[in-house]
Amino acid sequence: MKTKKIFRAAAAFGAFALSQQALAVINISNTVSGGAANFISTAVATTTNTNLSDANFHAGAPQVDHVWDYAWFWRLAGDTREFQFSTVGAVDSSVGNSGTRTYATGPFAGAPFSAVFSYLLTDGPVVGQALLNTTLTITNTSANAITISLFNYLDADVAGAANDTGVLAGDTATITDAGGTFMQYQGIGATGAQGGVFGGTPGSLLLNAAVDNLTGGYPQNNVDFCGAFQWDLVIGAGQSATIFNNVSINQAVPAPGALALLGLAGLVGRSRRRRV
Repeated sequence: MKTKKIFRAAAAFGAFALSQQALAVINISNTVSGGAANFISTAVATTTNTNLSDANFHAGAPQVDHVWDYAWFWRLAGDTREFQFSTVGAVDSSVGNSGTRTYATGPFAGAPFSAVFSYLLTDGPVVGQALLNTTLTITNTSANAITISLFNYLDADVAGAANDTGVLAGDTATITDAGGTFMQYQGIGATGAQGGVFGGTPGSLLLNAAVDNLTGGYPQNNVDFCGAFQWDLVIGAGQSATIFNNVSINQAVPAPGALALLGLAGLVGRSRRRRV
């Protein structure tokens, strides 16, 4: 049974402001049409937590929550499993419709990399539309190249219901509920993707104590849909790479070429040059 953490509902209305730092909470809003779009991300407590990081995503009026979990993982070459970005080492900041989650010394003691998540929320021109852009920049802080795999996981409850159909085309999954409300979930440049259901894969793969890579699982029909993307990178000593993830409600995600309009094109170029 799905049960959201009690403090998340309160955080959506601005409560627990003093405790958000300790909890590692991103809470951003934007209003263009109708009610405010709102996104909340709450990190888990440990890198091997058996739960997935919680999230809420509202696209204005009506205030329906379309997302249950939104989590990020990493695996370095030689690791025996995937690890979840957690509250460990995290410093969060939320201002208006943008937020950052920074791991200045990495997500664990002695990590050979730092990480910065940047979130941008845009309320759509029509009531019920919204777009969340997330970038993750990894900087190699070691003296040697690192090989790292990164993973993003999404549990979608489109229109607040757990009965969706998910279809993958290229790097974008379109998830539609029975009433026609849809979500697009995009992993730009991802090297792997997998669809599945709540309580099963791909979430179980990312949480277990084994090395797993993402593939298959599409299409999914009339299920409690979950999906994930994987990026495999080699980053030189002192270099950085940036990956991009978009989630939209009732509107198309931007094409990679349209990222220039969001001020992100330069980061895409630098990231691609450093991949092998």
